Amino acid sequence: MTSMIPFLVMKNKINLLIGCFVLLMIAAASLTACAQANVPPVSAGRQAAITIECQADVSETEAAVIERVAGETMRFFQEAGLNTKSLIQIILVRNRQAYLSKVMARFHISEIEAARAIKGTDAVAEPGRIIINMDGVPSDRQKTFLTAHETTHQVQRNLAGNQAAAVKWLLEGMVETAGAQVVDRMDYR
Repeated sequence: MTSMIPFLVMKNKINLLIGCFVLLMIAAASLTACAQANVPPVSAGRQAAITIECQADVSETEAAVIERVAGETMRFFQEAGLNTKSLIQIILVRNRQAYLSKVMARFHISEIEAARAIKGTDAVAEPGRIIINMDGVPSDRQKTFLTAHETTHQVQRNLAGNQAAAVKWLLEGMVETAGAQVVDRMDYR
C-alpha cells in the first residue's frame, strides 16, 4: 500500500497539470483575441443558445438585460475563436426565498442543503443552467457582471469538461476578467 502513494501523488499532479494546461490555453485564446477582430470560430455547427425562464414577478426589462448580457458574453468568446455550442438556461427569481425554493427543486436537495449551497451568493449554476436571485443584484451593472461571470463558467465547463474544476484560482481569474470585459463592452464604466 505504501508503494502506491507516490504513484497516486504523481497521478494527481499530472491531472492537475493537464487541467492547468487546458485552462491556460482557453485563457490565452480569449485574452489574445481581445486585440484581434474577425477571428473565425474554432468549431463549426450549432451556435450557443440561451433561454430565459422568469418567475411572474421578474420584469421583461430585467429579463432582457440578462439575455443581452449572456449573448454579449457568448459573443466575447466567439470573437476569441471559442465557439462553445453551449445550451444555457437562465432562471430568474425575485427574492431570497424564491431563490432557495428554486435551488431545492432544481437540485433535488433539502432546504438545509440548499441554504448552505446559496449562502453568500446570488447565483448558482450547474452545467447548462444558471439560477439568479434578482433582488440580490440591484443595479444593471451588477447584473451584467454576475451574468457574464456565470455564463463564463458555462463556457469553461463546455470547453474543458471535467478538467474545468482542476484549478479554481485560474477559473475564477478568467471569469472575473471576462465579467469586467463584458461590463466595459456594455458601457458600464
